[in-house]
Amino acid sequence: MSYDLETLRYTERRLAALVVANPVYVPLFVRVQNEIEILTNTQDTVAKAKAIADSYKAVA
Repeated sequence: MSYDLETLRYTERRLAALVVANPVYVPLFVRVQNEIEILTNTQDTVAKAKAIADSYKAVA
C-alpha cells in the first residue's frame, strides 16, 4: 500500500497523541515513522539520480 508524505505526516501526528494516551499504539506509530523514512529516502534518491542523469546529458 502506498501513501503520500502529507497523509503519512498527518497520521503520524494523530498517532503521537494516541501513543501518549495509550502505549498500545506504539507499533503503529513506529510503522508510520518507518514508512515516512522510506518515502523520504526514495524521493531523495530519485532526485539524486535525476541530477546525475541531467549532468550526464549535459556532458554527452
